[in-house]
Amino acid sequence: MNICSISNLSYAYVEGDEKALKNVSLEIEGGQYVALLGHNGSGKSTLAKCMMGLITNFEGEISIFGLRMERRNLHDIRSRVGIVFQNPDNQFVGSTVADDIAFGLENKRVKREDMQPIIDEFARKTGMDEYLGQEPQSLSGRSSAWPSPGSWPLLRTSSSSTRRPRCSIPRGRKTSSTSFSP
Repeated sequence: MNICSISNLSYAYVEGDEKALKNVSLEIEGGQYVALLGHNGSGKSTLAKCMMGLITNFEGEISIFGLRMERRNLHDIRSRVGIVFQNPDNQFVGSTVADDIAFGLENKRVKREDMQPIIDEFARKTGMDEYLGQEPQSLSGRSSAWPSPGSWPLLRTSSSSTRRPRCSIPRGRKTSSTSFSP
């Protein structure tokens, strides 16, 4: 099943400037893992933003799960795509790790009593279960109280995964990778 289709995608942040993306085309099938690699400024984050519908004034076409990327389809596309932001300050919204993991569930209007088993499941899967009552901003990795410098990405992944998206688009400093599930 074709999950993502991009055809002749081009985008410039400022009209008339050099394009951050120029005629990018790719097809991604369900079950594939795709890594976008490149130097700073090579367009990885710009491509991810276009795929998430955060940038919509691009040239070319993007379809996610057969839905063309356009304003009327954004809600449906975003309900199927999980986003893990590069900067934790752009993603952490709860006062505790548990609250942060619950955020996506709250947006989907999951009942609080139904949330706890899901929060526990994803906290356990990412090794965050013993930190559920702690503040997300404390996850720096500089303190011996936190498991590793990888704690922020683990919490961001937990938060995004609770919605059980069919597609995840993590954004990192050196690489961006995309995972699509059928």
